[in-house]
Amino acid sequence: MKEIINNWKTFINETMTVKHGSFYPKEFSQFLELLQLHKDDVWIVFDTETTGLMYKEDYVQPTQIACLAFDTKGFAEDTQPEPISDGVFDIKVKLQDASLARKKAEKENSELSNYPITKIFSMTRYGEKKGKYVTPEQAIDSFESYIHKMESTARSGKVIFIAQNSPFDIGILNTCYKRIGRQPPNIETWDTKAATHYYLHPIAKALKDSPEATEEDIKIATSLLVKNGGLSSSLGQLIKAFDIQNKGWHNAMADVQMTMDILYNIINYVRKASKRAKVDFSSTKQFNATAGDPYFTMRKK
Repeated sequence: MKEIINNWKTFINETMTVKHGSFYPKEFSQFLELLQLHKDDVWIVFDTETTGLMYKEDYVQPTQIACLAFDTKGFAEDTQPEPISDGVFDIKVKLQDASLARKKAEKENSELSNYPITKIFSMTRYGEKKGKYVTPEQAIDSFESYIHKMESTARSGKVIFIAQNSPFDIGILNTCYKRIGRQPPNIETWDTKAATHYYLHPIAKALKDSPEATEEDIKIATSLLVKNGGLSSSLGQLIKAFDIQNKGWHNAMADVQMTMDILYNIINYVRKASKRAKVDFSSTKQFNATAGDPYFTMRKK
């Protein structure tokens, strides 16, 4: 267990870094200022599909890597993020020997895994998607070419990665790099769940029972409510809260489209709602970016 925890810490602090809770300002006004500081960067929303959750196991590999690039213009008021020309990246990865061996072993022993590869393939429809399936090396080569192209497009010459549950996807990519003997690119990754935690949840709680609440406020708070009385950060409940079209679960490209839609809607809604509700954002508990990492979850048990 100690070795697992140490390995987890190493991966979280790899060159492709996840931004932790203290990075994000608790005050929404300061967050808007931070967004403006990065208005000239290209923002790349990314997601992966895989053969499992425990990404350091040899049979767990990416099966799809998808990215969409945007010029956010700092999320200025009433300004939608604009897709970058040639900013779409979607690549499928061939199953490697360890994944194929695991799939065979699971077929021979149904009790081998509570989350078998065949079940994951059914959800992600692996093998049904059109397009060329490439080796991990070819996928990383294409991924890096895409990053360089987006860097050359950015006014600042820089890109930022955005993801929902970023530690997992970063872990998948870092593991892929490690296995082929390559160094991950030096790019920071922001987690959309930070914006949900620091800004959306406090506003929703403040307005839920307020006489100032609008129908939109009540709908958003109700949509996010979970059984224990808390508020959810899940993609499914967020798209319901903001009436975002479900573009299809367990497909990396659909997930990245919905992720940017969610971030844009959170920023716009909190900008409007914070004018009607006095919220002490500073009292919010620090966001735990690593909570989306399966090794962190295992450590807590």
